[in-house]
Amino acid sequence: MDTATDSAARPGPWPLIVVGALWSRRTWRELTHLVSGAVVGVTGGSVLLFLVVATILGAPTVLVSLVTGALALSLSGALTALQRSRHRAFLDLDLPAGRPYAAFSIRPRVLLELIGTGKNWARLGYHLISLSWGLMAAAIAVGTWAFAVTLTLVPLFLANTELVVNPFALSAWGVALMLFAPWTTRGLAALDAQMAKQMLGVTRSEELEMRITDLAASRDSTVDAADAERRRIERDLHDGAQQRITALAVNLGIARATLADLPEPGARALADAHEEAKQALNDLRDLVRGLHPAVLEDRGLDAALSAVAARSPVPVRVRVDMDRRVDRDIEAVAYFLVSEALTNVARHSGAEHASVEVVLRDGGLHLTVTDDGAGGADPGAGTGLRGLADRVRSVDGTFRLTSPAGGPTTIEAELPCASS
Repeated sequence: MDTATDSAARPGPWPLIVVGALWSRRTWRELTHLVSGAVVGVTGGSVLLFLVVATILGAPTVLVSLVTGALALSLSGALTALQRSRHRAFLDLDLPAGRPYAAFSIRPRVLLELIGTGKNWARLGYHLISLSWGLMAAAIAVGTWAFAVTLTLVPLFLANTELVVNPFALSAWGVALMLFAPWTTRGLAALDAQMAKQMLGVTRSEELEMRITDLAASRDSTVDAADAERRRIERDLHDGAQQRITALAVNLGIARATLADLPEPGARALADAHEEAKQALNDLRDLVRGLHPAVLEDRGLDAALSAVAARSPVPVRVRVDMDRRVDRDIEAVAYFLVSEALTNVARHSGAEHASVEVVLRDGGLHLTVTDDGAGGADPGAGTGLRGLADRVRSVDGTFRLTSPAGGPTTIEAELPCASS
């Protein structure tokens, strides 16, 4: 409700609150809500009732029943959107929309899905109830105001007329009824709002489904933002720091080769600086590859994993069976999973051989990394396995580790892929 300009909502003596409700913006908005509800309820409810009856009576003729039933469901969806808009405009009541309504369709599967949703029956019931309730609520509210005004003005027209009741007494009753009219209007509007919440709002399951959808979208945007940031850092390092260190190493190499007459300490310092520059360049290249390898972007997962296996100190057999490229995020997760897994193999397992298998089938990318090491891998031991599992879960994948004492260790992951 709009309380900024509503004097009845402000703290104060109750007589001022009662009198202030007469010209309160809230009162007249709610009266407009009830009147518009009568128009929408009678018009839409009548058409909807006709379609429902036609659907029932037309049951022997399947096509007629399908058409009228589909029209009834479509009209119910349109009326629900209109009623929500009306409650939002006049009562500031925001009713969550839930699932979007399907367009007009006579396909039995679509109709059965809509009919099987309990909330659709509640919304249909609200529109049918509004056929009588909307008219009754508006009639009570408007009638109360009209009768109060009429009684209040009785002395102006009947002051000199012989009546059983004193006209001024009737006027006093009219004033009292007029003071009561805003609260009648508010009570009816509140009752309609409560009924709309229960019948036009979303169920708990729909609310949870919407929340899950929002969280999934938020997670996807976070993953995309993190991936874009990694790409930016990789590009800046490749085009900036890596090029400068490369130039430094080249210059130091040239100086080392041409300045042959340097004293022994100077020559040794120059040689050390040259080696440090080359080592720094190698470390930076490894860092850049770890952020986002260019080969993955340019040539795909097969080439990128082959490059990872070639750099591994443990011999690695790689098998990639993919008939197409998958989403960029999925490729990145698969690459980093294999890269980190092979790093763990080299550092911790004591293995002599390892294998990587990547297969695209059944709408998913299946990865298996196996080594013949000592086994006993523990996700809580700080070897990055928990991070791998978290990265897989970030794209709704599944992660499984099998590592008995004595080996072998097998990491399996399945990453969902959209169909091409």
